[in-house]
Amino acid sequence: MRIIALASLLLLSACPPPTKSGDPPNQNQNPTQPSITAPTPLPSADMRAHPAAGSTWTVLVYMVADNDLEPFALQDLTEMAAVGSAAGLEILVQADRSTEYSSAPVLGLANFTSTKRLRVTAGGLTEIADLGELNMGDPTVLSDFIDWGVKQKASDRYAIVFWDHGGAWPGFGGDGSTANHDSLTLAELQSGLQNGLTKSGLSQFALIGFDACLMATYETAMVVRPFGEYLLASEELEPGHGWDWAKLSVLKNTPTTSPAAFGEALIDGFFAQAAAEDTQESVTLSLVDLYALDPLHAAVTTLADSVRSNVKTLAPALGRERAGTLRFGDNPDPKAAANMVDLGLFVSGLAAKEPSLATVAQSMSTALTKAVVKSRTGAGRKGATGLSIYLPPIDAYKTDYGALSEVIKGWQRLLSELSGAPSSGQLGTPPSFTGGAIDQWAAGGVRVHGDLNAGGGPTVATATLTGGTVDGTNLYALVEIPATVTGDTVRGEWAASVLTLTQGGTSDYGFLSLSTRDGYQTALVPLAYTRSGATESDLTAMLIVFDPSGNEASRTFYLFSDSGPGELTPEPGSTLAALMLVQPLSGGAASWQLTGGGTFDATQPITLDVEPLAQGTNVGVVLSVSDVGERGDLLFFSQAL
Repeated sequence: MRIIALASLLLLSACPPPTKSGDPPNQNQNPTQPSITAPTPLPSADMRAHPAAGSTWTVLVYMVADNDLEPFALQDLTEMAAVGSAAGLEILVQADRSTEYSSAPVLGLANFTSTKRLRVTAGGLTEIADLGELNMGDPTVLSDFIDWGVKQKASDRYAIVFWDHGGAWPGFGGDGSTANHDSLTLAELQSGLQNGLTKSGLSQFALIGFDACLMATYETAMVVRPFGEYLLASEELEPGHGWDWAKLSVLKNTPTTSPAAFGEALIDGFFAQAAAEDTQESVTLSLVDLYALDPLHAAVTTLADSVRSNVKTLAPALGRERAGTLRFGDNPDPKAAANMVDLGLFVSGLAAKEPSLATVAQSMSTALTKAVVKSRTGAGRKGATGLSIYLPPIDAYKTDYGALSEVIKGWQRLLSELSGAPSSGQLGTPPSFTGGAIDQWAAGGVRVHGDLNAGGGPTVATATLTGGTVDGTNLYALVEIPATVTGDTVRGEWAASVLTLTQGGTSDYGFLSLSTRDGYQTALVPLAYTRSGATESDLTAMLIVFDPSGNEASRTFYLFSDSGPGELTPEPGSTLAALMLVQPLSGGAASWQLTGGGTFDATQPITLDVEPLAQGTNVGVVLSVSDVGERGDLLFFSQAL
């Protein structure tokens, strides 16, 4: 379908989604967890050579399906069984199912809610053991699985794939049988991998994969590098269909397939399946050579040291580039921020703003070219370079990131020091408004400007116009648009139009933010999802990609549950309701609230359109600025159109 005049909603360049994205599960669940320590020493990455020979494979799948992704697990097991184990290929799964989300049998195996070890055969599953209810977020459970799986059948090459929710650097998985949806932090992943390999006698995996959201990160790669040859993972959220597991056929048909060729086949299969499911425009998947990370690590450390040595000059540029670069796992809720940015795009954009960083940017580009063997992206994520890195707003920095300091200490040190920069005085005087005015206020559009303190403009990292309707108490924000800064003047512009959602006789406004990349627009619309019979709702985001002609290319609903972000599988009787950002005019924190226009059947299509606000509507806009330390100011304008 086509949204009429979608682009007319914005008079300036389309805005990026809010710089807040989904917190992965369990990132503060283990506050006493030790830092990641240096693993068993390895030679320099460039001194290791990939094994050239191998004619048999074992693929181990660690399937944490004890959560809302359970229905997708059954689909993927069926895809695996379309191939099945054979003379040169052994497929072994440890699957933990849920008590809540599906009671369906799979391939002749009755529904179970425990943890089972399975051998995937051609067209079926053979149960090898029922382990009872296990916590798949326990690294000992992981190491035991590795030990068992490796010893089942001798193979020349082994792969391990982690199947579930992903959460970038805080870790992977979310076991719903535990009180806090326990996940494997990167420290626990390291422990589980190292102990499992040690017990099994295996030296390394040929491929370490994550059929999960957000795990193609610099942090993940650095942690798992001692344990494998290649990493296969996604920078962005993954749709529920995940990988096309029928691509295991390349190993069945040609067991001599190299790990790199296997990874590339999985990438191509993932994108073919995404195209069939209409999710291809927003997906990513990349294959990383874990033997080639030394130059990348050096470039990241050099960049961090460069910014640390000149914080007052470089930190504002870092903040501005963070606001404008490609981010992953975006979420309207500021408390649920993944805050991952594409590493290559971020550094190249930063160097364009600060020529003093040109050399390190070139080093980064060269290092990424060497490390990333293959990377594919949908049109809405075009240009992504294969690995992301954690870069939050300073006030959103999570101190748990310090647990990674042993392997990424340069970048960790930079973020830690930046988090304290506002109080240390290193950032200087924050930007503040000295005045402002309405330049245009009519049904056809709103323009405002604000004047900053002398020299305030260069310190601005983010400038935003937030618009909506007002009463005497609140601003009901429905759109967020980047403002422009020229010298010490900030200008914001809005077409005074809003997004509408319609289904049958129900119609409501929806909050909208847009990002634009090579003509493709990506819209993020926050919604509240309520399961049938439930009294509480979960945050959901409708992610829509529009092609350059304004046609809808793909639409995916992502649910942000306690287990982590993943595609929504709506249950019969469940509902969706639109959310808006409510800002008290008297001050205080803004909050997401229901717009109140009714609920939509979550299992049925919702039509989107753009509607101009009528003349006479009481409209308000907030023009806001902040420096890299999240210190700043705002101006509020309000009157009838």
